[in-house]
Amino acid sequence: MARLTATDPDALGDWLRTNGFDLPDRLTGALGPYVERAWEYVAVRLAPEEKGSVLRGELTPLRIAFASPELIYPMRLSRLATTPQTLGLSVLADHRMEPRSPSAATGPR
Repeated sequence: MARLTATDPDALGDWLRTNGFDLPDRLTGALGPYVERAWEYVAVRLAPEEKGSVLRGELTPLRIAFASPELIYPMRLSRLATTPQTLGLSVLADHRMEPRSPSAATGPR
């Protein structure tokens, strides 16, 4: 796992590719808005226990915490996916939370 900052989306994309992360060229531009906001990034590499084998099975949830004045779940890269993706996102709050934009196909439950 690596914690990163960047001032240039191309440099961030280059670092990810150089360090073995699969980031298609078409996604580099989508990093721009994150870089403009001076966000930090956590790069996590998932690998099978045995070298050369296929990664399968369940993944223990990854918990990342950080201070922020607003709740944000970055979806720009997911919107550019070429295969179907699903997302289960739970938010613990003192009050009901609903998305600002209609990015969810079925709305909040």
